[in-house]
Amino acid sequence: AAGRIWGTALSVLHENASLIDFPGSTPRTVQRSEAWLGGAWEPARDVLGDSGLREIRRWIKRVLSDPHQVVVHGYPGMAHWVVTPDGAAGSLLTGEDLGLAHPAYDIAWVLGEMAELHAFHPVLRPAIEELRNGFHETCGEGPAPSEIGPALAFRIAQHAYDWHHYAGAGEAQLKALLRLASSYLY
Repeated sequence: AAGRIWGTALSVLHENASLIDFPGSTPRTVQRSEAWLGGAWEPARDVLGDSGLREIRRWIKRVLSDPHQVVVHGYPGMAHWVVTPDGAAGSLLTGEDLGLAHPAYDIAWVLGEMAELHAFHPVLRPAIEELRNGFHETCGEGPAPSEIGPALAFRIAQHAYDWHHYAGAGEAQLKALLRLASSYLY
């Protein structure tokens, strides 16, 4: 149920984007990624390689230039998803990360977060699968099957970058995330 209402919250945002008085810009998460997507951040360059970075850049370019652009949340992960204790309702908090992109941008962000949790928290896997299935039922048009790998890799690598630069993740932690991101590229 929590996955379905999370997907619905994103779908409602995307479908009603024309009601938002938004001047338009690139999602802030993409703006932050410029620091590593160009190869300037050595850990990403070493683990993802030039071809992996290129693949992620291609996906970003596609979702930012797609004619079906809407206002996207930009960072719709669990940190911004508040669910009632019974899981029957939720609120998607939004703000400074808003931007214009194809709705697949937000959907990939959520799926990337779930992929990360699935990889590093085996005990949660059954619940994550249930959450993911519910999310898929209501979230709308996600990344094409051929683009899911770079989409998930982007979210996971961006988390590695943010966690390292803003929250003190060590080298072992960031490289574990980057290796996971890389696994979706090859």
